[in-house]
Amino acid sequence: MQAQPLIFTDLDGTLLDHDTYSPELAIPMIRRLKEQHIPIILTSSKTFAEMVQIRNSLNLTSPFIVENGAALYIPQDYFKTPPLNTQLESGFWVKCFSKERQVYQGMIATLKANSATDYTGQFKTFAELTVKDISELTGLTHDQARLAAKRCYGEPVLWLGSKALQADFIQEIKALGANVLIGGRFLHVVGDSNKGRALSWLLEAYQANAPHTSFQTIALGDSGNDLDMLEVVDIAVQVKSPSHDFPTLTAQGLKIQTQEYGPLGWSQSLDQILKTILY
Repeated sequence: MQAQPLIFTDLDGTLLDHDTYSPELAIPMIRRLKEQHIPIILTSSKTFAEMVQIRNSLNLTSPFIVENGAALYIPQDYFKTPPLNTQLESGFWVKCFSKERQVYQGMIATLKANSATDYTGQFKTFAELTVKDISELTGLTHDQARLAAKRCYGEPVLWLGSKALQADFIQEIKALGANVLIGGRFLHVVGDSNKGRALSWLLEAYQANAPHTSFQTIALGDSGNDLDMLEVVDIAVQVKSPSHDFPTLTAQGLKIQTQEYGPLGWSQSLDQILKTILY
């Protein structure tokens, strides 16, 4: 092996099945990667509460990135020394890249109040959805939906209107200082944080902790909100989705598009990488 691989992976529609949220088809590959001491760094739009539960269920010990790169969490004893510019919370060194959720909720409220466009009935924010609504929209169980509602940073938006109005909404919210990431089910109104920025910061932390080690970064994702991390890694894997085409990727590194959906495509692409590229 020429370099230490670091695997950054999206969850919904990638490591987890788009409809069932099951990682079953990826479990053998997860075990294989753990046996070879290759970190699996979960990188998702999910909340801290969701990520802790999923990470524990997969018996992972690596850092993880939440809410589309709004923050990352590094286990307290993971590195020899605490990473710079982090704070200790609940056993994790935390690096934040985003303002609090209320800031983006305020931007959405300002847009609705002042826009020349009437957005009545065109979208619902996550805050307007009940736990039951979230469960029905996503297929999550009630308990899983309750964890999904515990957002700390950006505000997801369920778009109900036309594509043309969606484009207008995105343009107007950006003019107020926000950014919009397009996920598999929701628009995410956020700041200048994204998965790629968090990934790059964490890579620097790995390099600072092991300055004589070279690292090779691999990222896997299926949606538009994964593009920022796919653009900055050595090997970018786009996982086939049942709900949309592959988003346009302009990465200069090695690009792979899977033939299979979700966790099966995830596993097969990593098997290919391990056999033909890393070893």
